[in-house]
Amino acid sequence: MDVGIWKQLNRKLFDNLMIKLSVIIPVYNTEQYLSRCIESVLGQSFDDFELLLIDDGSADGSEAICDKYAEKDSRVRVFHKENGGVSSARNLGLNEAKGDWICFVDSDDELLYEGVQTMVNGISDAVDMVMAGYEVYDDKGVLSYSVETRKEKRISAEMAVKEMYKPTDYRYQGYICSKLLRRSIIKEARLSFAEDVFFNEDRLFIVGFIVASGRNVLYTTVPVYKYFERLDGVMMTLRKGFNLKFVTDMEAQIRMREIVRSRFENEELFGLADYEVYKSFRRIIGMMKEFDHKDYKLKSKLNIRLVKSIGIRAFLKFEMQRDKRRVLKLIKKT
Repeated sequence: MDVGIWKQLNRKLFDNLMIKLSVIIPVYNTEQYLSRCIESVLGQSFDDFELLLIDDGSADGSEAICDKYAEKDSRVRVFHKENGGVSSARNLGLNEAKGDWICFVDSDDELLYEGVQTMVNGISDAVDMVMAGYEVYDDKGVLSYSVETRKEKRISAEMAVKEMYKPTDYRYQGYICSKLLRRSIIKEARLSFAEDVFFNEDRLFIVGFIVASGRNVLYTTVPVYKYFERLDGVMMTLRKGFNLKFVTDMEAQIRMREIVRSRFENEELFGLADYEVYKSFRRIIGMMKEFDHKDYKLKSKLNIRLVKSIGIRAFLKFEMQRDKRRVLKLIKKT
């Protein structure tokens, strides 16, 4: 049989399969870590999934690595695109995914061996999301952060959103890569990652998903993911100089605030959302000062955007609280 016809038949057969899960990995210039990442997915104890590798215009050997795995494992599908950023790569993955459930992995991180199985165990008709735990490793592969507490429970959508602002067990819950999401919610609500936001786009998407679902979330502290803090990672670049893209962090917080207020009537949540917008503003201004980035027009624009978003009363309240903390800190030093 002609090879081309054989491939077409295999593709038709694949398209008709009922796939439980789609794992999406956006890839950009990570050849040093990519094979290990892919192996951690393909070697999972749970194997009823497809793996989508979205090559976002890599200029190193990542493209060839993706193609190599597609040739040797039928679960792997590769998509090559022009560079557009991690959000555009994830959005392409969402458009091409066929699984009932979606999970994401970053191409320089890894899944723990039982990671997918742990999340799949939390699936039920009563939930649209599984929110799981993670571990953090330094650039040398040494464990630097983990949580010993082990618990599993269903929490309301309202409590799940609160986890995005005030986590109960982990220091941060905004990572998309330790979540399992029902694809039908994404499709019906037409959710996508904001391609004009470069920081906190994960948490923005998660909040949008929880609100679109409105149902319970399966919450577990069992770690499923290995997050690596690379010396050349995006977050590490913030320690080297002022990154103009970080300004979009505040935009992400403002959009999250709007989503929260559109769905809930919870003053505590509103206060947390307002404060996150304010904190983002202060972080940006602090970085501008630290790296001597004198852009007074940008500072003024951000100030106006902040007050317009949270209101003058909330802004003044947070400013007074900040001044009080600074005074107390000075008193302690004397």
